[in-house]
Amino acid sequence: MLFVASANYDKRYDAGSVIAVPLSGVAGGSGLPAINTQSSTSPVKIEDLGPGVSQVAIQSFAGEMAGYPLADGRTRLFIPTRAEGDLLEIVDSQDGSLTCLNGGTNCIDPSFSLTAVETVAGGKPRAPEPVGVGVSRDGQVYVTHLRPADSPARTNQSLETYAVNVAAENPVIDANSSFISLGRVDLGLGPTTSSVAVGSKYAYLSSRYFGPGGAMIWVLSRGGLLYLASLESNYRTLEARGVAIGQDEHGQDERRLYVAGRSPDTLVVVDLMNAGTDTPTLRVVRAVPLPEGPNQVRVIPRARGLGNLVVVTSSGPAATPTAGVVSIYDDGVGRLVAQLSNVGVQPFGLAVRTQKDAQMRDQARIFVSNFGDGRIAVIDLKDLARPQDLELQAYLGKQQTCLVQDQDASCVGVSP
Repeated sequence: MLFVASANYDKRYDAGSVIAVPLSGVAGGSGLPAINTQSSTSPVKIEDLGPGVSQVAIQSFAGEMAGYPLADGRTRLFIPTRAEGDLLEIVDSQDGSLTCLNGGTNCIDPSFSLTAVETVAGGKPRAPEPVGVGVSRDGQVYVTHLRPADSPARTNQSLETYAVNVAAENPVIDANSSFISLGRVDLGLGPTTSSVAVGSKYAYLSSRYFGPGGAMIWVLSRGGLLYLASLESNYRTLEARGVAIGQDEHGQDERRLYVAGRSPDTLVVVDLMNAGTDTPTLRVVRAVPLPEGPNQVRVIPRARGLGNLVVVTSSGPAATPTAGVVSIYDDGVGRLVAQLSNVGVQPFGLAVRTQKDAQMRDQARIFVSNFGDGRIAVIDLKDLARPQDLELQAYLGKQQTCLVQDQDASCVGVSP
């Protein structure tokens, strides 16, 4: 099952949406080509997503999405949205059928607002423009936001940034316990945040815009104690976007951190030491140049001794919107080993599914959301031991080029 959230960033439609696509049902029921299938010179374009697509409405300007498996077999999805209300949308999937947390298929009205106290005296705590979300293995959800909260509201004074924390199984937003302050901006703290990766003891938040008192990565203990990683003493980027946790070269879990940095555009590889103790240490190992505009990162673990593969999306320069790139970094050799260009218009989100073939080779299928054309690119790695053999296999969904070309009518009559 593939879950896809639409941003509806230009508000062409009344709302955004989340859809659940049963991949075996696309293309009239024939499904996606197998990973081992020899592709033609061009990727397969699959506009028919099949009859089994379930959909719910969410607020516009969807950010990242994270899921958590519930004990009864459902998958609970968390999607922050930045339009009216600054909502944390929560959607449950049961065998591919989507419902909102409190039932029904319109998730907008019953969703949790992260700025509900804006009209209260002082106007805090709140998290305007929520964008990133991560879920721990034991069900703790952390949400980041792009714009600091001011107090009183709309005064641009006393700016403060928060991380929002809720329980996946029993989500409740409480002004006294759900908002963890990262500090006041006017005190040299509290930068805007972007993405979050959650480990066994700490949540690692990337800093969207670097400031004199900020940090590329903020380390937040599950109890709310804040550490500044101080990576800037080794390497500095103007801003940081996606962040992911990986293994070290010996296959030990939670020993690496991978950060997509901008200005300069780099994948920052960080040693993560003592991650299970009260004194974690982060150290930059290397910074690997990336194509322009890196966004999200996902880790594909491999067998002991091979090192992680790290997938990175890059939007490319605005002047050449078809130049979106997906890159593969091999931590075993310490460099990029594959780049696939012309993936789509502004590739952003990532999901990865791994499997073994008949010869017991490890394989991966990578799903990339193209923000600018409304499609999902499907990319195959037929053998994780040979990551250079990266292949664009298919596109899912109808291309909506009106998102980047005002005179194109391709979006008329198309659901978000």
